Amino acid sequence: MFVVRALNAVFNVSEVVRDNIECRVGLLPPRVVNVIMTTYRARNTQLLIQLNDPYNSWCLIEEGTIIRFNDGKALGPKLCPGAVHLDLIKRTDETITFHMLREGCWEEPSPRTPFCPKHFNTRYGQYVRYVFGSGKPNPDNPFFHLPALLYAVFYGGDRLKVGTTIIIKGLRRFLEQPVYLIALLKLCRNIEDARELEVWFSKSSRLFSQAPSMKLRIGDIIRSLMRKDLTKDMCRFVRSLILAVTEATSRRGRPGSSKSLADQLWKKLSVINVTRPDLEKELLRSRVAVDVNMADKILAGRAAEFLGIVRGFILLRVNGAGNFAVPYEVFRDRLTYARVTS
Repeated sequence: MFVVRALNAVFNVSEVVRDNIECRVGLLPPRVVNVIMTTYRARNTQLLIQLNDPYNSWCLIEEGTIIRFNDGKALGPKLCPGAVHLDLIKRTDETITFHMLREGCWEEPSPRTPFCPKHFNTRYGQYVRYVFGSGKPNPDNPFFHLPALLYAVFYGGDRLKVGTTIIIKGLRRFLEQPVYLIALLKLCRNIEDARELEVWFSKSSRLFSQAPSMKLRIGDIIRSLMRKDLTKDMCRFVRSLILAVTEATSRRGRPGSSKSLADQLWKKLSVINVTRPDLEKELLRSRVAVDVNMADKILAGRAAEFLGIVRGFILLRVNGAGNFAVPYEVFRDRLTYARVTS
């Protein structure tokens, strides 16, 4: 048995495109937004797993590895994520030096929280609970001293989602969730400032929302990839985003930094596309799981080759069942009844 704890990848810039997109808000004259879209290619994707062995070992599942799932049941309950111990060693205006150690856990979480009692109030537990809307920022906690990124996600449909992540996650955050395009809105001083803006935007525009259901996200992303019209989709994303941000910042009671953010986006907007063309072709040929029950039904009793991670999906070539795509969110911190054989 094992549990997936994190992912890793190498990212390379494959293309940078500059474009001027005309946007109109209400009855005002149209204005031009300067957009820079950077395409990153993810390669050498890996899964960091914690093994249930006498040594409580950790190892990486690399592309091409064979995973043999147990008969009867392949996927079990979600487990406590444990703790991440973070020490900030040095911080300047341009760099952060830190030491990070991950601590696993085999306990199931307490009701209405992702953590077991032991790890509920660790520094990592405080940070995660704050990000998901409970608890208060702790000024003695190093996670609350890291710069944080405010971003918007476009799935390809009508809804946008605004999110936050601490800067040390980097581009890996956009492999952890099903996404099509991402806009970088603001680099904030810390997660508290980023969360204030995230909550405000989520409540203040009809275009922003909490993440749509997994089924809707998957459908929008697959249809977007099948259209093969990235430029048109990017223009649609930018126009929807500018409209949503302008709508939100026109409301009373907005955070002080939101107005300057709207002004800055009109001048320059950074859009990110994290891709892997060879695996996207495999994704479009794959059956896609919309929940853990579907994934469990397909994987139980079968061997599968780990092909890699793309657009937030773990791609598996399942013996006797063809290609299968499972959202990374389904596997993360979930007890997996399987063994790694090569």
